[in-house]
Amino acid sequence: MEGGGSKVGSPEDAAARRAREYHECSFCNRGFTNAQALGGHMNVHRDERRRQAAAPPADGGGAQKKGPGSSEELDLELRL
Repeated sequence: MEGGGSKVGSPEDAAARRAREYHECSFCNRGFTNAQALGGHMNVHRDERRRQAAAPPADGGGAQKKGPGSSEELDLELRL
């Protein structure tokens, strides 16, 4: 071959390409050198979002439950 360079698909090129790869978390912008590490890290954010969705809103959500023992009892008096 002329030019004396390495082949396009050589192992050296693949290693250099992997060294330049950078995968960034879309939630916290943390960087990872391989996609598998980023995928494992994303599980942390998925679990955080699941816990946030299950937790009641910090402001009480605007609607309060009323029931037995609350300051407002339901009046069931039948006025006929």
